[in-house]
Amino acid sequence: MKRKRITQLFPFLLPFRRTQRKLFFYIKKEGKTYEQVSVCQQKIDIKSKQVISENLLYTDVCEVGYPLQEETVMN
Repeated sequence: MKRKRITQLFPFLLPFRRTQRKLFFYIKKEGKTYEQVSVCQQKIDIKSKQVISENLLYTDVCEVGYPLQEETVMN
């Protein structure tokens, strides 16, 4: 049997939940392709499903070393 978290047993103890989301896009610069990723943490109210707050955790840019599909949108 899988062990349950305390908030799964008593959901009223945690009125909101935290999620992470990634925002990414590709950049073409000097003939090379780069991917920029921003990772955000959201605090969401369980009852209303509304985002209470959002914090940017980090942003990263790295060179893509593989060919992308032709329909990939570049900024």
